[in-house]
Amino acid sequence: MNSKPKTTKQWLNNQRDHNTLSQYAQFAAQLRDWQLLFARSLPANLAGQCELLNVREGQIVVRTRSASAASQLRTMSAQLITAFCNNGASVQEVSIDIDPAQNKASNRDKPTTVSRRQRLLNLAEQSSEPLKTQLLKLAEQLASSKKLTPDE
Repeated sequence: MNSKPKTTKQWLNNQRDHNTLSQYAQFAAQLRDWQLLFARSLPANLAGQCELLNVREGQIVVRTRSASAASQLRTMSAQLITAFCNNGASVQEVSIDIDPAQNKASNRDKPTTVSRRQRLLNLAEQSSEPLKTQLLKLAEQLASSKKLTPDE
C-alpha cells in the first residue's frame, strides 16, 4: 500500500477523485452563498454573534455565542426558513447550538485594552436607533476632546 500523498495532478487525472473534488467545490460555493444569505437575513447586532455552519437534512444549522442570541434566532426562525426556501433550499427548521467557548476564544485574540471610544463604537455597531446615534456622538466627542489621551 502506497501511503504517499497524491499530487494535485494525480487527483485531477483520476476521474473518480475529480468528481469528488468537483462535488466538494460545488458544496463549498453553495455553503458560501447560504452564509451570505444568512448574514443578510439577520439584524447587524445579531449577525456578529451567529454563524451558519451547514444546511442539511432540512435544517439550518447555526452556532451562537450566547443564549440571548439563540433566543433572538428562535423568534426569527420562520423568517429564516422563508428566506432560505425562497432561494432554493429545502428547509423546515433551524437547529441552534450555543457555544460560549467561541466567545472566549475570540476574546483571547483581541487586545486586552480597548479605548473608551472604541468600546462606544463597538456598542453602537450592535445597537439600534436612537441609541446608536447617541453612542456615535459620544465616541466623536471623546475623539475630539483634547483632555483625553489616545488610550482612553
